[in-house]
Amino acid sequence: MMYKKYTFSYRNGKRQLVCSSELSKKCKAKLTMDKTGLVVLRANVEHNHPPPVYHKTLDESLQAMKNKFYERVTRLKSLKGKPSQLYTKIEYLQLINLVRISRTKTKNKTPIDYHRCCNFDILREGDTDKLIVPLKDKVGPVRYFTYLEEMFDIIHDTHMSTKHGGRDKMRKLLQPQFKNITREIIMQYLNVCVVCRKKGNKKDTDE
Repeated sequence: MMYKKYTFSYRNGKRQLVCSSELSKKCKAKLTMDKTGLVVLRANVEHNHPPPVYHKTLDESLQAMKNKFYERVTRLKSLKGKPSQLYTKIEYLQLINLVRISRTKTKNKTPIDYHRCCNFDILREGDTDKLIVPLKDKVGPVRYFTYLEEMFDIIHDTHMSTKHGGRDKMRKLLQPQFKNITREIIMQYLNVCVVCRKKGNKKDTDE
């Protein structure tokens, strides 16, 4: 059982747990549970050793990956400058409003208005407006633009679905759906994937 970053093992049935390092480190930390063995009634957590290195949970590891990914992509965005299709959520929502204005103009359109109309359209999904690539004759598969704050989850879910597939495999799945998740962005993710890095392979391709 994990409790406050330390592991405990059962002793004397369900009600007594002792630190897993009781024997090796003579640690006297222990927990007393209720009859169900699910609720901690009393806790002595004065350990005489630091928590084990594997105390980090999956959620914490994933958050660390996400933070590193955002650092990399934010740095990439600053290097690219404007114009760039790497949008923060605020920039994304602002762009939706600008595209809506440009598309509803019936006269006095500027070159910027024409540029927006040629490159962007808005799709209403439920209560949310999504930025998409304009469809020819209003038919065909939809390709979305996404923003930085949701890119990680999209790429991560795809990576898990391919069982840690490489760049090319992920690109085949992501490119038809998302206009601005590029090969470069996928590589930023692969470079922070803990599993891929442990294998010593950044998975540039699917060789």
